[in-house]
Amino acid sequence: MIAGWRDAGLARELDARWAARLMESPPNEATKAMVIAAHYHASGDPVERAWRAQSDRVLELLDEPTAPEALAAATQLILPEVRIAARRTIEGLEVRLATDRETLATTRARVTLRRMQTHARSGRARAVSIEGLPPRSFVYALNVLLESKDVALRFVPLVAMPGRRAWMAATLAQSLHLEDLDTLDADEPWRAFARFTDALALAS
Repeated sequence: MIAGWRDAGLARELDARWAARLMESPPNEATKAMVIAAHYHASGDPVERAWRAQSDRVLELLDEPTAPEALAAATQLILPEVRIAARRTIEGLEVRLATDRETLATTRARVTLRRMQTHARSGRARAVSIEGLPPRSFVYALNVLLESKDVALRFVPLVAMPGRRAWMAATLAQSLHLEDLDTLDADEPWRAFARFTDALALAS
């Protein structure tokens, strides 16, 4: 498990204490989620926490409405090779992504998260507060933009502690490896969420 995670780029600097928890017995989803959360929390050290998140490209957040500016800043740390911004508009929240040959002002890669969204599971429309946005909505919007720019990395959902969400910006190969290790969120269809569906169809 530990070697597999490292091969996939996840928790590459996992300390001995948490590694031992994974080796005690075949780890279940709850144990994996606990180890991931503890590793990237870094005992509350803000510098070490930022280092681990950026080096492994892992985003771990509370699953609650969050300020769009905070979401943009957190994801920008994970993907420094692109530029990410969120801007409030009359319609809702506009998320922009620019590559090295563009600016945020000129990029065409933008999506609008409208004030009314359709809940993915129930099919019901629900109001979305632009003051606080569900992290999943923001991260999915980024995956749409990353696909439009042919960026190889996409955010895939990892197992997470109750009340939290975790994603890793990974390649398709890394994502398939994490799936084999049962480290992806079983409740989230990760291929569709990461917009890897077409790439998988071409590979098959």
